[in-house]
Amino acid sequence: MKKFDILIIDDEIDITEIIATILKKTIYGVQTANSYEDAMLNLKESVPPLIFCDIAMPGKTGLEFLQDVRRKGYASAVVMLTANAGKPEILQSLRLGAVDVLTKPFEARSLIDFTHNWLEIGKRLQSLSIQDSSTGHLRMLDLFRVQCNEQRKKFRGA
Repeated sequence: MKKFDILIIDDEIDITEIIATILKKTIYGVQTANSYEDAMLNLKESVPPLIFCDIAMPGKTGLEFLQDVRRKGYASAVVMLTANAGKPEILQSLRLGAVDVLTKPFEARSLIDFTHNWLEIGKRLQSLSIQDSSTGHLRMLDLFRVQCNEQRKKFRGA
């Protein structure tokens, strides 16, 4: 089983390559996917602590991916990426359990700084998760959502 720290999902190959290049320089293990289906195949192999996912993708959208990740109980911090999503999509992302939303374009330094924090949230989520014996899926604890909201405010200076 191949382990990686971060999964990046975007239908624009250039975007996944740019983010992967930036993050690989900081010694993170990175995997990329360019569709919902590819991303789900990656998750069958290994569930990373952090996932970046574009909101607007052809076929199944990033919001559908986020819903499925939460429904299946995968314990990952998910950061949604957007170039032009409006406020409703951003709010929906946060309601569905995204830890944050990153607007494209972004600066490499900001990406690196925030990634460290988001990765720590993902690792905490995985350590707080418990196995549901009836389904075999991980169940997130309510405590994580509270901690995640506190961290988001702290990172954004709110």
